Amino acid sequence: MGAPAGEARSSAGGVVILPIESYSDPVWARKAHIHRANVARVHAGMIQKLGRDNVRFLTTEESAVGGVGFWKNPLNRLDDKRYLGVFAYVKCPAGRSDYAYRDDLGGRVLKMFHAYGQDTIEIMSGEFKRMNDPDVLGAMIIFVYCRPGLNDLSADEDLEAVVLFMSRDTIDNFLGLRITTQEMFNRSLVWPVFQGPEKIKMLRQFVLQP
Repeated sequence: MGAPAGEARSSAGGVVILPIESYSDPVWARKAHIHRANVARVHAGMIQKLGRDNVRFLTTEESAVGGVGFWKNPLNRLDDKRYLGVFAYVKCPAGRSDYAYRDDLGGRVLKMFHAYGQDTIEIMSGEFKRMNDPDVLGAMIIFVYCRPGLNDLSADEDLEAVVLFMSRDTIDNFLGLRITTQEMFNRSLVWPVFQGPEKIKMLRQFVLQP
């Protein structure tokens, strides 16, 4: 059985998994309690699969929603359904010799997804099946990445963040090899990339709410 929601802690202070009492909607507080083992497995599974040296989840000290939980799309506040979300710093991977990514925003987003995104949605897809909850719309993935690594990112001007909303159907079709990576992005909601520490601070503290 997974650890209870809110137990996973970080050296950054606060907890990674959004605590039950932090949810603004009591319905989702109950759902978060019911699905607490699923959320804990996403957190643990990503660390195991991606490696502690490559990923660091935000905490409730750094983000209004912590690093893992059930979050709303703030652009659609009237919809009571939510996404299973992850919010993490990831280390910008070294270039691959067999494929040259474009050195622009689009190329860097693809690089992040190929390095971390597919493993992440595979882990989340397994939990969607276990939860079997129609009110969980899909995955919200927020990766903040930079060139130096995972330490002291507050003043790094190279910081960028990608925010991706994916439906469960899109995830199933992508993992089932029925659609390409490009078609997966076409079917998903991708926000404009947040660049620089100030814009990412706004994303962390104000854009997303529990």
